[in-house]
Amino acid sequence: MKRFLLSVFSLIIGVILFGVVIGNVGWQGIWDTIILLSGPKWVLIFLLSTAIWFVSSIRFKRILDGMGYSLPVLVLWPTYLAGFAISFLMPMLILGGELFRAYVIRDRFNIPFQKGAASVLIERLLEMTVLFVIIVFGFLFFFISVGLPSKELTYIALGIVITVASLLIFFYIRTFKNKSIVRFFSRGTGNGDILELEREVFRFFTFRNPRFWEGLMWSVIKNLFALARAWLLIIFLGKTISLLPILSILSFFYISMLIPIPAALGIHDAFQAFAFGALGVGASTGAAFALIIRAVEFLLAFIGIILVVPLSINFIKNRFLERIGKIIPK
Repeated sequence: MKRFLLSVFSLIIGVILFGVVIGNVGWQGIWDTIILLSGPKWVLIFLLSTAIWFVSSIRFKRILDGMGYSLPVLVLWPTYLAGFAISFLMPMLILGGELFRAYVIRDRFNIPFQKGAASVLIERLLEMTVLFVIIVFGFLFFFISVGLPSKELTYIALGIVITVASLLIFFYIRTFKNKSIVRFFSRGTGNGDILELEREVFRFFTFRNPRFWEGLMWSVIKNLFALARAWLLIIFLGKTISLLPILSILSFFYISMLIPIPAALGIHDAFQAFAFGALGVGASTGAAFALIIRAVEFLLAFIGIILVVPLSINFIKNRFLERIGKIIPK
């Protein structure tokens, strides 16, 4: 109940912030920019968005392959997209989409929950590692180019960057020294299952493991698709900018997705209106950019929701049968 109320509260904040952005930028200017996109352009942006998440599912498959569970990527794709839908629409459920995937692959493919949980945690850490590098370089270029025109957004962005950096540095130091993070926080003790999950993650994050480098490679490829999508969309909106400003725009997008507001409503619009305006491309273009990205990813999330229903029904059915089996003796 508490998480539901937090989700509702965050959505209300997002709606209010969205209204403020639209009010300041002006809906007419945003709409005049959006209508520059014809049908084929919308399709191309959607296909690039699909490619982004399809590459993510390939990365997930390769992690599972390394654990000895080889599954076709087209079989994993529905589970991955369903998990994305949960994370996109209900970000207050921390790792909700990832845990959903771990439970589903356990029930559908008989992959032990520990292995599944380790695989989604590994993927999340790979993702955050590459995103952090992009965000740092994007912000460096942005602040060198335009300075610090907004203290509020600067403090929010820097606060998130410093937090993520601290967590990643702590993780990699403990991993490479093979020192338990679980025991660090539990004062020397720890649940055996959690410790085994941690060991699985530690085994992956070693320089000698080729899967680690392959995971980073797929993460880079995913972000190359994201860069291509941002670049094409900006061109479609009638603007032309170089690679480094696009990297800054992508950085603001990633920062907005780290803030637990459903679909980054309001916060993504505010960041992009600010970034586009500061880069001289126009705040209305930035707001239109955010709206289009959200519309396309919402469509993908909607497909994920459709996939969630049968997966969830199977999950509930299996849990029910499992409990019945414990009650009724064989």
